[in-house]
Amino acid sequence: MDQIQKIDIEKADKRILTYLEDLLERKGMGIMPPNILADMLMDLYIRFNNHILLSAMQKMDPEKYKLFDEFIESNPTAEDAQKFLEENVENLDEVMGESMAEFEKVYLGEKAV
Repeated sequence: MDQIQKIDIEKADKRILTYLEDLLERKGMGIMPPNILADMLMDLYIRFNNHILLSAMQKMDPEKYKLFDEFIESNPTAEDAQKFLEENVENLDEVMGESMAEFEKVYLGEKAV
């Protein structure tokens, strides 16, 4: 899957940014210079959005897979991805919570319990 377009920090979901900033801090990256930390945050935001999309696709009604493929081919922005998920994934909050927990374990190198 191609990366979602570069994230505009002004349009990025503030809750997700806060979550990712916390992950970077917990990973010990909070000591980095601000410009490098900002680049790391945007890279992590892109990876997180890709992870969320894949997790959501796995929970999506199989009848919507073709729609999902067309959506991915459109090179969506993070904002487009959020809207698509809201419209096409049941229990999105639950899916997001599970995906965030999984992403956190992988990023921080923690073993699954």
